[in-house]
Amino acid sequence: MIKNMQDPAKRRLWMSWAVCLLIWPWSLRAQIPVNDTLAAAKALVGAVVTDTGTTVGATAEAGEPTHAGYGASQSVWWTWTAPSNGEVILDLAGSHYGALAEVYTGKYLNELVSVGGNAFGNPDDWTGRLRFAVKSGTSYQIAVDTYSSGTVGPIKLGLRFASPAFTPEITQQPQGQSLEERTD
Repeated sequence: MIKNMQDPAKRRLWMSWAVCLLIWPWSLRAQIPVNDTLAAAKALVGAVVTDTGTTVGATAEAGEPTHAGYGASQSVWWTWTAPSNGEVILDLAGSHYGALAEVYTGKYLNELVSVGGNAFGNPDDWTGRLRFAVKSGTSYQIAVDTYSSGTVGPIKLGLRFASPAFTPEITQQPQGQSLEERTD
C-alpha cells in the first residue's frame, strides 16, 4: 500500500492508476460499427453516393444469409431506395482486401431476396463490384462483408445510379485463348 495516502496528490495518482487498470481491457476491444445489423442499416441518399465504414468489430447476425458466396462473417449494412427505374453500379474499390458485397430486396433477414453479389470484381485490389437493375421506389439492402474473418478493415462504398441504364463497359481486358486443332 502507498504510504501517506493522506497526501491528496498521491491519492489522485493512485486512483488514476486504478481507473486505468479497470478500463484498459475494455479499450482493447474493437468498437462495433453502428450499422452492424440490418435493422441499423445506414441510409444512402442520392444518385451518386460515397460512404465509408469498417468491418473491424462487426459481427454476423443469427440467420444472416451468405454474401457473394461466403458465409456471413463480419457484415455491415446500408440501405438505398431507387428514385426511378434504372441501373446501379456498386463499387468497393479502395476498401480492405477481400471486401465483398451482396444486394438484397426485403426488410428483414428472413425475407431477403438476393439481387446480386460480388467478391472480387475489382482486379486491382480484390474488392467487390457489381452492377444491377433497380425499380423505382424499391429499397435495396446492401451487405458489405469479408470473405474471411481475418481480413477486416476500412470500407469505401461507392454507388452510382443511372436511368435508364449505363452503357456497356469493359471492366477487364479480354484474355488470350488458344485452341488445338483436332484431327479426329
